[in-house]
Amino acid sequence: MNVSLTRRYNLFNKFKNILFVILLSAGINACIDPIFFETNDVDPLLIVDGQLITGVNNGEVRLFSSTKYVANPNDFKAPVMISDAQVYINDALNDRRTQLEFNTDHYELNDESFEVTVGGEYFVEIIWNDETYLSQTETIVRAPKIDSIYYNYKSVDKTIDVFVDAKADAESLVQWKWSGAYQVISFLPSDPDTFTCCTRCYVDVSGKELNIVEKEISLEQSVKEVLVTTIEVDMPTEFLINLQQLSLTEEAHDYLNLLKIQKNSGNSLFDPPPFEINGNLRNVDDPNEKVLGYFFASDQDTKSIKINRRDFFIATPNYRNFIGDCRDIIRADTITPPNWN
Repeated sequence: MNVSLTRRYNLFNKFKNILFVILLSAGINACIDPIFFETNDVDPLLIVDGQLITGVNNGEVRLFSSTKYVANPNDFKAPVMISDAQVYINDALNDRRTQLEFNTDHYELNDESFEVTVGGEYFVEIIWNDETYLSQTETIVRAPKIDSIYYNYKSVDKTIDVFVDAKADAESLVQWKWSGAYQVISFLPSDPDTFTCCTRCYVDVSGKELNIVEKEISLEQSVKEVLVTTIEVDMPTEFLINLQQLSLTEEAHDYLNLLKIQKNSGNSLFDPPPFEINGNLRNVDDPNEKVLGYFFASDQDTKSIKINRRDFFIATPNYRNFIGDCRDIIRADTITPPNWN
């Protein structure tokens, strides 16, 4: 076996047998499909998913621990959420530090006096299992403006493509993420006398795409027709999309670009991974410990669009319909989402 192949298989053997997840979230609500890696490390690994955005109380950090080595893949268990860590956001320029509060499944920034600004320098500090972890300092770059968000219906596929046009310049490396909701109107059950509520709900959704601007395109002063997502026309109701355009440092962009290549590589579980992906975190006490994930600090511009799928809907045998209380649908609620009206 030649040196190149030997190196690849050594890397494969190093990252083998336990899957762990790097969750790249928008720091608010949106996240993408999990990126799966493999490792044969005996000790659990810390996985960090952090996002800080300009403004006040606009930051979240999610922490996970990978499971220990298992010989039988059937014994694999998903990474475990960590809820007993101490998490701090540090303002390097102003020598300030604030602790995040744990809420359900993440640590969130809840300090009105801690304002995050363009040009600021920030890093995350995590204390867990008597170990201290730090991210590299991220300098927040101003996000360019979104020009427009629009859509195009594809009659053959019965889907709607959503696009964004945006400003750009040599320093405008950005990522697009979206979240939103769609309306559900359910039918009454066969025995409506026992039915009390509810037939009109809104289902929260989050984008799973990994959309980043190409470096070459960012030099052209504008970005046109970037596909944000594709939605199904499977019911005659409205669909709201809230788009975030997040600024990235060059290091953050490079990291996401590697993830995108890995995600799109099409390798099977048994193929050697094309490369090892390193984040921006380290164990202060043990520099040899591998820490996974990334802490992002970004500025943002936002824009929303609401699409009335009724304009394109054609009833088919595959038409999605619901009977009874629409609140039984996962992530459904009767509360009207922000930006809906």
